[in-house]
Amino acid sequence: MCGIAGYVDFTAGQTSETGYTVPDALEKIFNCGVNTDNITVSSDGNGSIPAKGGNKPEVGRVNQLFTDIVNSILLKKLDIESVLKTVTSNTAKVLKIYPKKGVLSPGSDADLLILDEGSLKISAVLINGEFFVKDGKVIRKGIFDKQN
Repeated sequence: MCGIAGYVDFTAGQTSETGYTVPDALEKIFNCGVNTDNITVSSDGNGSIPAKGGNKPEVGRVNQLFTDIVNSILLKKLDIESVLKTVTSNTAKVLKIYPKKGVLSPGSDADLLILDEGSLKISAVLINGEFFVKDGKVIRKGIFDKQN
């Protein structure tokens, strides 16, 4: 895994049965000294996950990406800044939407995820500068969320 050049994307939700988990993969690649600017983590949340052993395909869990990122920081004790940029600035740069997305700076969209310092539980979510989650409670839903 240490001879990597170019970009690497890890898919959230992998298990030890099908490959490395995201926390395990990030731990291995960070320990290699690879440029962490070229690493992204993505999700198939609400997408189709291939069937295992002839079973029906599953639907990817929406929260899997967040769970894998939190576990990378809390369980693997990986550097929070390096881990978070795999789902923020690195991803925005690869998708060529940086600096509109992926950074907190003048002219960016003001999409923020505010986490509790110790537990990394979601405290607030702002989208385009408007609260959708405040004090850990959903106060507004997106256009694709069920409104009831």
